[in-house]
Amino acid sequence: MECADAAPRHRLYATPGWSLAVRIVLRTAFICLVLLGPAACKREADVPTAAPASPGAGEPAAATAPEAPVLKDVIETTDAYVIGISYPPAVNKYPGLAKALADYSEAAKAELLQAVAAFGNDKPTAPYELSLNFETVAETPQLVAVAADGSRYTGGAHGEPLVARFVWLPAQARLLTAEALVPQPQGWVAIGGFIREQLHTSVSVRADADELAPG
Repeated sequence: MECADAAPRHRLYATPGWSLAVRIVLRTAFICLVLLGPAACKREADVPTAAPASPGAGEPAAATAPEAPVLKDVIETTDAYVIGISYPPAVNKYPGLAKALADYSEAAKAELLQAVAAFGNDKPTAPYELSLNFETVAETPQLVAVAADGSRYTGGAHGEPLVARFVWLPAQARLLTAEALVPQPQGWVAIGGFIREQLHTSVSVRADADELAPG
């Protein structure tokens, strides 16, 4: 018995208008993140923090952080699925960033393989696909910015766009998160309004284009 391929959430993300709007919003937010990142880092650095207490004689030492993977391009091809993932070689200079990218890739891959496994002994009528490309868009002593763009097809009429952005702070050996950059609820209200406006514009443009009679 063949499993149904269609998944409503994939169709939601896959509509051209939605995909374009999401990419516009994320690209704009990412540019702001890169431009404002150093200032945000400085603000955080200016806030004094208490030094961590030394472990007592009877307390165990903190566990060593797991070693980050060395990222290499991935190509996997079977009758049921195709996976292609590419990484910029320079990202391996930053183990914490490399681990974050690896975690994102593994999560995307796991969801694809879960969809394939749902067929049991059968296989999809067309191979499921995961395509993911990581690209370094900025690298300075203050920050390293990586863009992830790709798609995942697990049935239905369209694939699902995959869009993610990562900003690494080398001096602090950590990711700069959106929550750290926009800590106040008012900031997210403004961002939500901008996203709503962009999505509304995209839907309106698409609707107008669909209503145009062929010339």
